Amino acid sequence: MQHDTTQLARQSKHYGSVRDRLMNPKASVKRIDLEKERDVVSMLKREVCDLARRVSEKDQKIVSLELDVADRDARIISQAEMICRLEDAGIILQEKKKPVGLIVAEILKDFPGVTWEDIVGVRRTKRLIKPRHICMSAVYDQRKDLSTLAIGRIFNRDHTVILHAATKTGVRRPSE
Repeated sequence: MQHDTTQLARQSKHYGSVRDRLMNPKASVKRIDLEKERDVVSMLKREVCDLARRVSEKDQKIVSLELDVADRDARIISQAEMICRLEDAGIILQEKKKPVGLIVAEILKDFPGVTWEDIVGVRRTKRLIKPRHICMSAVYDQRKDLSTLAIGRIFNRDHTVILHAATKTGVRRPSE
């Protein structure tokens, strides 16, 4: 019987300790969990260092680009000042470019009832062909800074139509 009492006492003590652990759990951390957490922390530290290095590189690149922009701006200002001095001295004479709309408006004065919308439109009636060709050739003649492609875009036409209108009206550029 004594054996049963000692065993019973041991069981009671064991159950009590289990009950205590369940009711008042202490933070028990295993060595494996600690090592995993340390690995995660060290990996995060490496990532932070890598990101800090990348940010530093990008900051250096931004500084370099800002210096390039400042240098470019200084050169542009210097060139503008030089051009102003040349213009003031009368060395550079810039030709005033007449706007395309004004050129076309002057031509359309001779053709009552024809509007800008008619000129750039898709209709090809006889009453529109002549003023359209005259407008295209006048722009081609007066605005030598515009290519036939650019004039074609203005009139919603292909560049070959511009060349045909200029040839038909007898307008030629000096380089031709």
